[in-house]
Order: sequence, then C-alpha cells, then structure tokens
Amino acid sequence: MTGFLTGFMVHPMARTPLLRNLVDRAVDGGLAPYLQQHRDAGLSYGAIARDMAATHDIDVTAETIRVWCHDMEIAGRPVLTDDFGVS
Repeated sequence: MTGFLTGFMVHPMARTPLLRNLVDRAVDGGLAPYLQQHRDAGLSYGAIARDMAATHDIDVTAETIRVWCHDMEIAGRPVLTDDFGVS
C-alpha cells in the first residue's frame, strides 16, 4: 500500500473488512451505494475501478470490485465485457 486512503492497490487484500471500511469512508456516500449506482448504470467492474481511481484516487483492480460486489450482494445490470474481458 502506498497511502492511507488514496493511491493504494487493493486486490491482494480485497476481502479484508478493515480495508473495505477505509474505502467505504473515502467514497462519498459510502461504497455500497457507489457500487450499486455504477452497476445499475451498466458499468463493468473494470470501468468502476477506473472511475474510482479517477474520482477518488483509489486504485483497485476489477477483481477487487467484483469481490466487493459479490460480498455485498450487488448485482447490477448485465454488461458487455470491457477491454480486459472482465464484466
């Protein structure tokens, strides 16, 4: 990890509740509503990860987003796969 709340990679610790709680606090309105809103809009896991990096300076992988959505039971609309084959 390279920072306290910004600029850190998450994937190896994606299921760590403490880390998810830190990200939850850093994302305006909370992580679950953020993820739900983006999945409902049809964004892929990769697109959500890129948006999180651009808007909150939190670098996570598409796999981390997928794990968090799965753990929080956030389904969203079916989407086409993105450039990396991750939906």
